[in-house]
Amino acid sequence: MLTGHVDSRPCLSNIAHNSKEADQLPAVPVLSIIHFTFHAGVNISEPSQLASILWQKSLKFVSTIPGFQQLYWAPVDTASQDQQVIILIQWDSGHGWKLFQSSLGFTMILGYIQSISNLCIQLTLPANLFNFDSVLEIVSFQFSDTLSTAQIDQTSDFRSKWESTISLYPSSVTTESELIHYCGEWLELDYPSEDRFFVGLLFWKSNTEVGNQRRLREANFHNLGHHIADLVKDTTGVVSACTNHLNKVSFESATPRQFDASPTPIAMQFETNHPVFRTPVKPEYNVNEFTFSENKDQLHLESMRQARRTPPQRIAGGPAGGWCPMGTLSQHHLPQRTTHQQQQIQSIHSPWSAIKALGQGLLSQGRPIDNHNHSLSDQSEQTGTVQFVSVFGCEKEGAREEWYSDFAQRAQTQYDLLGHIVDWLRTLSKHITMQCLRLENDDPWMTADKQAKRERPPSPVPPSIFDIPWANNSKDGFWQVKSL
Repeated sequence: MLTGHVDSRPCLSNIAHNSKEADQLPAVPVLSIIHFTFHAGVNISEPSQLASILWQKSLKFVSTIPGFQQLYWAPVDTASQDQQVIILIQWDSGHGWKLFQSSLGFTMILGYIQSISNLCIQLTLPANLFNFDSVLEIVSFQFSDTLSTAQIDQTSDFRSKWESTISLYPSSVTTESELIHYCGEWLELDYPSEDRFFVGLLFWKSNTEVGNQRRLREANFHNLGHHIADLVKDTTGVVSACTNHLNKVSFESATPRQFDASPTPIAMQFETNHPVFRTPVKPEYNVNEFTFSENKDQLHLESMRQARRTPPQRIAGGPAGGWCPMGTLSQHHLPQRTTHQQQQIQSIHSPWSAIKALGQGLLSQGRPIDNHNHSLSDQSEQTGTVQFVSVFGCEKEGAREEWYSDFAQRAQTQYDLLGHIVDWLRTLSKHITMQCLRLENDDPWMTADKQAKRERPPSPVPPSIFDIPWANNSKDGFWQVKSL
């Protein structure tokens, strides 16, 4: 179970993506800047890893969100053992950014994530940037939120100062210059009291040893070191990171240029007798007001109404879908498991519900795993496979078949609500089996015995060792004990 209170959500123009004012988000291009740090051993660039498969599915899903234009991603060139990845996503407007933050986004890989930064700036990347092989250098300039009025006036001119400094370095895709494009903008704040950050983006030609040497020679020739020192003198911190070769996803292709032959979800190893998981599903954004509004699965609510009608139009209510929104993942919050993996499920059960959840747990050699902080990388990529068991009860004849039929059908057309569950489990599982145990009704004598026990008068209160005559005399409400 993933829990945790979220005090802050990603904001654009001081408007949270899930606030009542979200309809007033600016109709300006927005660039999402996301930085993932994964658990040890996870490598999304390695096609044989399950994390890589879920990563590719997430990229394909994000590319289908309305307002998506292009996406760049690459591992960070770092000495750290834990893989880091930077993603740039261009949205046509604040509305597209809002849909992304409200959607499933990249949350299918949540179990692999160690930390995340989910930020954005109001910026448009040039369309022709997609046509060139490049690496990204991202620079973050930090300014204190306690600046004086005069200092704030200075920071307001920082963008111009940044552009004039970097413009000294020749940039062109047609010359021998290593710099293809540069841009920068102020980071959108999630909290009004946060320090201000200016983010600079430098797109260099793909890293080569010769290119690196030429880059340094050009920087020295134009005395960039002196100008950069003047640029950062008023900052409280500067952090830069360089990526490996940028991978790209566009609206037209909706397919990564690298790993075009994306691996199948371990279909050769996957076996199931479960009707819901027999058919693969396509990662595609398809939320609409008819299926989901006011944070509720509208088709589930309608099925419950149909089950309550007289005469009923169906045996019981259908499945209720949902997802963990991308906007819950930020530098301020990352959902954590805080309960034991084996637990009795306490959920609201309606008389019109088809299925009642009874319990679930991870098993290892027939015993529950005592692990409060289990992550996908801990088990799937490092220690092999484990078993997960979930137990449900169904009291109405035919309700189980009706419920599974609805789930399988809706999963094919509603990836956000139900389809991603099927896709996620098909990807990570080797076997999914279903066993159904039909319980007979109580025999008449058992029913009569239960009724007799309910009607039996309560047993008398057992006597106390303190119920003795000499202890029964009282005076003014206090017990008086006689001398023996």
